[in-house]
Amino acid sequence: MSTDIENLFKDKVLGHPAGLFVLFFTEMWERFSYYGMRAILVIFLTGIVTGDNPGWGWSTPAALSLLGPMLCLCI
Repeated sequence: MSTDIENLFKDKVLGHPAGLFVLFFTEMWERFSYYGMRAILVIFLTGIVTGDNPGWGWSTPAALSLLGPMLCLCI
């Protein structure tokens, strides 16, 4: 008896296994979310302490320097 998982790897899409597209879009969405959260973190850190954006009021260079060491981990 074959399951959906077994059929996923037997089916072909554009000459590639169908599971490859699942893996690609999963990785793409993970990368999109990761870099999106980094941008939101900078926006939060540089936000004004009072008002609609209750951030921490950091300067932009200080907030970006926090992300500097993280760039080394991604490469």
